[in-house]
Amino acid sequence: MKLISSIIFLIIGQICSAQHQIDTTILKQILDSIKTENYRLKKYNKRLVYENSLLLKSNSIDTTYFKTDSTIISYLTKEGTLLKRIIKMYRNPDCQSYEIEEFFNDKGFSEYLEYWSCDCRTQKDVGEDEIIFQKLLSHQERLVYDSIGRLTARVFIYSSSTMPGPRRYDYQYDSNGKATIQMRRISENEFWD
Repeated sequence: MKLISSIIFLIIGQICSAQHQIDTTILKQILDSIKTENYRLKKYNKRLVYENSLLLKSNSIDTTYFKTDSTIISYLTKEGTLLKRIIKMYRNPDCQSYEIEEFFNDKGFSEYLEYWSCDCRTQKDVGEDEIIFQKLLSHQERLVYDSIGRLTARVFIYSSSTMPGPRRYDYQYDSNGKATIQMRRISENEFWD
């Protein structure tokens, strides 16, 4: 009995002294950096999955000009299933205002979208301190479907400060097929989950 209690006290003593010797806490700044890098890597990997699918399955590219102010580029499989669509809108013939890149799943449902704002100003059009960009990601959207093709979730991340923080809209369906929607804020890291 004395041997068991001696061993327990020895183990507890070692655990207590180990806690005082090394500080194992992570600074909030480091943790936030790790979370941001995790999100960036998830996004990069998912984008690679979409682009690889496009390279492997794409058979043709179709371009449609509805008017002088828009262009739609569609990437299709051999069977005609849509894999990717790019929609470009123009302010005038040489000035693009925005672009939407849309990726589709194997069933032809829209699965991931990127909305890009475009800047067609020249340096002489802007002041010295202003930044000119070709295109800037304004927001991303991810859509999730159930096995019968009903939308179950829409997830948004806005890059602007007007809509801070990612949001997730969950769709629940009753027996009549009527949807109820519940919105909740999520962390940026939950966008791909």
